[in-house]
Amino acid sequence: MAPICVALGALSYPLYVVRPPIWLAVMRFNNWQGNVFLLGNALWSGVGFVTVLCMLSWWLDRYVDFPVRRRLSRALLRRSTHAADPAA
Repeated sequence: MAPICVALGALSYPLYVVRPPIWLAVMRFNNWQGNVFLLGNALWSGVGFVTVLCMLSWWLDRYVDFPVRRRLSRALLRRSTHAADPAA
């Protein structure tokens, strides 16, 4: 159960960030198609939307968010260590 909770927690912020622009693109595509795409393919468009969101969120967490947080943490820890050491 814990690995599932960790994975969902890792996906939550990227999902929060990515959902609005993806939803806007889907709605613009739907309007361009004359409002028939989502109605005619409701189940599969929903499954596809959730699948693409989860895959994109996982990729963003693994290859963007985690490396950036790691670099920032190292830089800030190094900086705070030097500031606390008057001999350095």
